[in-house]
Amino acid sequence: VGAILTGVFCVPELGGYVEGREIIPQVWAQLKSVLFTFVYCFAVSWVLLKLVDKLVGLRVDEQAEDIGLDLAEHNETAYNH
Repeated sequence: VGAILTGVFCVPELGGYVEGREIIPQVWAQLKSVLFTFVYCFAVSWVLLKLVDKLVGLRVDEQAEDIGLDLAEHNETAYNH
């Protein structure tokens, strides 16, 4: 929200200091930048997640889930209930 509103508050009428810019084109530029950032972060995160899944896996096997990860990974129990 702050990145988009930078386009609003940059105009001199509202105390900003950007000459020759109107509110609508600047807000549109800010909005496009924010959308690009979201898409880029999603894409890079998805690629890294798939890479990690292929290299080491993201889930433990079903048996480890059933007995609990404390016992499966560390051979200790944290809670006895």
